[in-house]
Amino acid sequence: MARASILTAFRRGATVERAGRIAGLSRDVAELAAEHYQRLGLIEVREPGAPGCGSCPGTNPKAEITPACAGCFFAPKR
Repeated sequence: MARASILTAFRRGATVERAGRIAGLSRDVAELAAEHYQRLGLIEVREPGAPGCGSCPGTNPKAEITPACAGCFFAPKR
């Protein structure tokens, strides 16, 4: 059985824990991958609803919903 890429999971908005499960990796390895991809500028790691979501569509209806919003419970489902 082919496993999904952890990078693909991150880009679709999966949390570190969920991305690890999708890719069949431990949480520790998933955290290392997230840190690595973030340093490379390929992803932006944020916990759902964390400060730093500058233009949150949950508070600004005109804000764009980005892939990073996928795992956030504040983001409206459009």
